[in-house]
Amino acid sequence: MTRVTVEAFVEIWQTSDTLDEIVEKTGLTHRHASSRASFYRKNGIPLKMFRRTHLDWEVLVELAKNPRGPK
Repeated sequence: MTRVTVEAFVEIWQTSDTLDEIVEKTGLTHRHASSRASFYRKNGIPLKMFRRTHLDWEVLVELAKNPRGPK
C-alpha cells in the first residue's frame, strides 16, 4: 500500500489538475484518492473539487446496442 502523508496529499491535490494526475503522483487508486479527499473535506480541509467527466449517454446507449459500430 502506498503511504502518503496528509500534508503531501493536500499539496498534491491542490496543485494537480485532474484525479488522474493525483493517482499518478501518489500511487493511490482513483477510489482511494477520492475517498480520502472526501474524508478530509468532511473534517474541514477545503480541498478543491474536480469536474466529473461528461458522459454522452446517447452515444453510450448506441455503443451498447452496436458494439462494433453501425452496420
